[in-house]
Amino acid sequence: MDKHQLELASSILGFLGGFVLSLDAIAAVNRAKSTKGKESISEAARKVQGEYQIDANDVPSSAYGLQLFLARRTATTARWGFVLMTLGFLLDIIAKFMPG
Repeated sequence: MDKHQLELASSILGFLGGFVLSLDAIAAVNRAKSTKGKESISEAARKVQGEYQIDANDVPSSAYGLQLFLARRTATTARWGFVLMTLGFLLDIIAKFMPG
């Protein structure tokens, strides 16, 4: 890869990482609005019981289990956004030190 391709790749990865993190933030706000209070979370946990698996055979059966499931999903999305942005910045740094 030459310098210009690295700079382009770094910009694209940085943008994609920011985009993923922005979508995650929007989704987190929407999830918070849709789960008003403990009663609605408990009701949602009863509805999803058997539909979502947290781990190998762990199905959310309580309000806490559902909250944990949603938090893990948010953390996974945030990690991907962070990885994309980090790779973009790394390529940008490498491109800055390339000759030509």
